[in-house]
Amino acid sequence: MIFDDVLQCPACKASVAPQSTKEGRFFWCVSCLKKFPQDKTNGFFSFFTGVCESEGSPMKKEEVEGNFFTNKKFRKACLDSQIFSLRQILQRYSGNIMVDIGCGTGEYALYLKGLYHAYYGLEPFHIPAEVAVPQSVLPENAFLVQYDSTRNLPLHADTADVISFIASYDHAVNTKNLLQDAYGKLKDGGYLIIMCTNYNFWAKQLINKLAGKKMFQHKETHFNVYSPDSLINEIQSFIPVKAVYMDAGFFFLPNLPKAAGFLYFSAQCMVFANSLLRNFFSLVSMKDAGSGMVVVFKK
Repeated sequence: MIFDDVLQCPACKASVAPQSTKEGRFFWCVSCLKKFPQDKTNGFFSFFTGVCESEGSPMKKEEVEGNFFTNKKFRKACLDSQIFSLRQILQRYSGNIMVDIGCGTGEYALYLKGLYHAYYGLEPFHIPAEVAVPQSVLPENAFLVQYDSTRNLPLHADTADVISFIASYDHAVNTKNLLQDAYGKLKDGGYLIIMCTNYNFWAKQLINKLAGKKMFQHKETHFNVYSPDSLINEIQSFIPVKAVYMDAGFFFLPNLPKAAGFLYFSAQCMVFANSLLRNFFSLVSMKDAGSGMVVVFKK
């Protein structure tokens, strides 16, 4: 099994090592000898002491099951565009050790396979077994960990080559503390990658103008909303990093009401419509108008 000295015992801050016995898999602290077992139902290691008191907003059932989207074909189109964009970015801004904070069900360990030496997915909330990535298909060099977000990240300093927040940064409660903590875990020259929804999305801008107020802030789950500029400004006000890449133009189709789901009847249709919108906004010089965005920072 591939192992790097990355995880830090949440009890005594020493290093931990993966172990396997007849009873199951667990991380074992080399100092205090505490064991942090792997939940056999969802594949996550319970990496906290006492009761996990994580703060924030867990994934809604609608998001996990895909019911948040117009239809399943639209959800797949969104996901495919995100994965394609992230894989391109990681091919350019690569690293051996990837830490994904707010990893959700663990699916990105699969989607980004081959682009890391070891993947550590940190999730503050319990993921139901029925939606978690099956342990049988999880890469051997990927570890899914449930941690307590009221405590510091259970990582040694200067160990991660890449730290990512994929659709999770805007769900965090105290972004300043979290970013400063993550910054200390990132190696010099390492990359911070943040992917989230774009409040500069053309459809949101249009509806906001028609309504005369700001809509779609989803305050029950998103503790803030960002445009590319506001995200970069916030991150750089918290930690001394340089923005080296930004893309907010990889997906332009809006998430329509389910009653309009017939409009997204095929993947080919959506690819064509998305391409038309991308070209249109390029012609009218409307920048950063996609529904999602990704920004890469370098330490």
